[in-house]
Order: sequence, then structure tokens, then C-alpha cells
Amino acid sequence: EIAAHDPGIGLWLGWAEVCAERFGDSTRHLERAIAISRSIGQRHLTVGLLAVQAQALVFQGDGEGLASVAEAVTEAALLTTSDLYRSWASTVRCQASVWNGDLLAALQFGERALSAASTSTTPQTDLARVQLASALLESGEARRCRDLLTFPDDGEPNLPPFPLFEVFGLELLVRSELALGKLDRAADLIERAVGTSQRLGGHLPDAQARRAQALLLFARGDFKVSAKEAAASEESAAEAQSPVEAARSGVVRGTALAAGGDREAAAGVLEAANARLLDCGALRFADEAAQQLRKLGRDVPRHPKGARQGESRLGLTERESEVMERIGSGRTNREIAAELYLSVRTIDRHVSRIFGKLGVSSRAAAVSAYERQSTAKP
Repeated sequence: EIAAHDPGIGLWLGWAEVCAERFGDSTRHLERAIAISRSIGQRHLTVGLLAVQAQALVFQGDGEGLASVAEAVTEAALLTTSDLYRSWASTVRCQASVWNGDLLAALQFGERALSAASTSTTPQTDLARVQLASALLESGEARRCRDLLTFPDDGEPNLPPFPLFEVFGLELLVRSELALGKLDRAADLIERAVGTSQRLGGHLPDAQARRAQALLLFARGDFKVSAKEAAASEESAAEAQSPVEAARSGVVRGTALAAGGDREAAAGVLEAANARLLDCGALRFADEAAQQLRKLGRDVPRHPKGARQGESRLGLTERESEVMERIGSGRTNREIAAELYLSVRTIDRHVSRIFGKLGVSSRAAAVSAYERQSTAKP
């Protein structure tokens, strides 16, 4: 009935559930809606559904799923002629790249998303600005981050009209102002963030507003209160069942505890946050925890360069592994494309990359190398 009458309803249901912090329900419904949209050839719906699913996965802390969706939404968008859909896809790729610590790619995708969004005036395109601003801030470009999120005439916040991104954008602005030494301006923004979070009433906005407050308290040297505010932020994020948001607040709490002289407690908090962030594939944020642990004299192994979330031990992405398994079953590229709802050209590219990664030049050799390396002991 959904396929025949209103296949787009899944998008709105999934987005409503994301905004209501019902991330598991959102993911479940979106997966069903994506399967329906692919089965009836509604490519434009597939792009939107995948973009919303990416947000649900972010808040759930599913880095592997995010990497897979980022690739899938790009493939779906490339099958259309819409700049808007390409903007959405690049926005997701920007967000996923920030997570896995590839900031250069994040900036490239973010700029691409913003450029494609310039031809559209829909509210969703504002998300491209926010994700690019996040990538800029993580790259040390605090001033550019601030400029993207404020109006040029009066410096007032220019944020997307979506509940889960209002306080997130304000937190980015607070961090930018703190990096620029503008503590009073940061305090004004925090007051607005607190008011917005109270209006929205969700756990995540509360967690983000409290984390911003903790950062300001830290900048003012009030480490004890900063740690308490960060702990409250962790609790709110945990209530929302958002592990990465909770762990990021844990990094702030651990850093404040260390600055206040409680090094043992700080190390315990930071180690727990680092482990959780690594489990979620949030390598960029795990690096922040690891950096603070090293300042405390703890030995923290570095994750292998290039070992990004979504890659298997063989170096294949999840999508490439799906293609490789079907090659092993004897399917042709056309059959694989039909089964995965992708174009034959996209499958051709995947096969070419698989051959390069496995160092082979034929399907038979690829199957042999894949099976041999998959069964090899690590």
C-alpha cells in the first residue's frame, strides 16, 4: 500500500522519529522504506531516505553503518540529475569523513555540498553549511566556521530550522568563539543554547548546551564546575542513547578533571571515552581523548593510518565486500547491479577498485585472493 500510494511517508516518519530521539525506530522504518523505494525505482526518495538514515546512525553511534550509507547515498545521488540530491549526498560524506578523521575529505565534500546547495533554497540545504562549519572547526578554522554560521551584517546566528541542529550549531559557534578568545560572546551564545534546549525539551539539545557550558567554564579556569557540567551532559546524552555524544562529553569531563589535579579519575574517564569512540568508529573524537591521555603519561596506541571505519581487514569497504561476495557466487556485474539496486557502471567501478586492492586482474583471481585472505589468521 505504501509503494502504491505514498512511498515518501517513510521519509517523514523516519525524520520525525530522529527529532523525537527514537533512533532505533527511525532506522527500522527507514530501512523498510529504502527497500520499497528501490524496488519501485524511486531514486529521488532513496537519496532522501538515506540522508535521514545517516542522521539516525550518527546519533546511535553506528560509524560502520554511517560509512556504508554515505557511500550508498552518493551512488544513489549520482544516478539523478539533481544538484539538491548531490548536495545531500556530499553533506553526508562530509559528516562521515569528520567522524573517521579524514578532515581533508570532509572539507572537500563540505565545499561540494555547499556549492551544489547554492542552486536550491530548501531548508535542508542549510545542513550543508552546518556540516562544513563542523569540518572547518575540527580543522582549526574557527573564524571560517563562525562566518558560515552567522549573518554577515550583524553577526547573529544563522542556523538551520531543525530541532536537532539548532543547539548543535550554537555549540559550534561557542567553540569557535572560545578558540578566538571571545569568552563573553561565547557566554551569550550559551545562554541562547540553554534557552533553545529548554524550548525543544530533548535530551540531546540539553547535552550539547551543557557541554558548551562546560567548555566555557574550563576556559575560565573553573575546572571543578566544568567537570560537573560535563558529567550532566554525559547523563543527558546517555538518556538519549547516543554513545558518541556521551563519550565526547566524557572527554571534556576528563580534561577538566586533569586540569583540576585529579589525574587518576581523569585517566579513567578518558580511557572509557576513548574506548567507546573507537568502538563507534568516531576516530576523530577518539583522537582527542587519546591526546589528553598522552598528556597524562598514558600509552595509547595510534589507530593505523588509513584504517577508516567501513573498511574490512582486506581493505574493502562494506559495499565492496558485498560486491565481492556476489562475484564469488558467480554473478555477473549486471546481476549484481540488479540485486543491489545500483547501476552497472557503479558495479564496474567497484569491481575495478576491488581488483586494485587485491592486486589481481581477473574475477577468478579475485575470488581466490579474497577467500585466501579472508581465512588467513590475523
